[in-house]
Amino acid sequence: RALCSVCGSQLSSLPGFGPLRFLRPVGAGACGTVHKALHIHWHRIVAVKELGFDDSASPVDLDRLLREIRIGLKLTHPNIVKLHEAPTDGSTFYMIMDYIQGEDLQHQVDEHGPLSLTQVAKLARDLAGALDYAHDKKVVHRDIKPRNVVLKSNGQAVLTDFALARYLAESRLASLTGTGQALGSPLYMSPEQTIDAKDVGSQTDVYSLAATLYFVLGGRPPYHDSTSLAAFFEAVTSRAPEPVTTWRAELPESISQSLNEAMRIDPRDRPARPGDWVETFAKALEEASDG
Repeated sequence: RALCSVCGSQLSSLPGFGPLRFLRPVGAGACGTVHKALHIHWHRIVAVKELGFDDSASPVDLDRLLREIRIGLKLTHPNIVKLHEAPTDGSTFYMIMDYIQGEDLQHQVDEHGPLSLTQVAKLARDLAGALDYAHDKKVVHRDIKPRNVVLKSNGQAVLTDFALARYLAESRLASLTGTGQALGSPLYMSPEQTIDAKDVGSQTDVYSLAATLYFVLGGRPPYHDSTSLAAFFEAVTSRAPEPVTTWRAELPESISQSLNEAMRIDPRDRPARPGDWVETFAKALEEASDG
């Protein structure tokens, strides 16, 4: 009997779908469970996200699943996890993606503390490159946060989960978010997402990218002291966060100023292109590191 080359189990005894054999779950969230899996036809380890739906699923839910699939298949970039296929059994989509060996930023900072300035500079450039690429294809991520960024062992950052992405070209058409309820991860959401999730643009990703970089520098997210969702919404739409230098005093003021520029309340006041802003930000980090 054929054995799994990874875990040694009989392939026939492993759960799965089609050529996929699930080895173990590696993550779960609002959008579905992610498995480490063996693709027996490709002879390689992959990640598989299960996105299930049933007869009670609304057209909005189904459209969201189909949107993620269309967007993911469209994107090919070294700093974006690659989606290869998305077969379905009629009730579940199985999104077959590259398996990324590494730790997400949330785990990295929780376990080891804030990143070094040179690490953050490289991280910022990697993510800005991924976002510039996606934005050029009229795709906004909408949910950039530490758990959606994986650091590989070689230091390369990979952006995961475009589950909340939407085409910029469609953002002014009938919204797929129903009544415009807020989506995304609250502590890294832009002010405009807390007010109206219907119409977001590239500056939304600029904000959440800056909020994520704030976290890896300072060890805590912006507005971390909000005691409720309502308090967070009030804070993020009315005032700037505490300077990151509050938590890391050796940082020059230019770093806080650069982060504040990308996290301005009005999206029209933020840089439009992540790469343009990040290059200045990363150079400031490198200069501080050299000093």
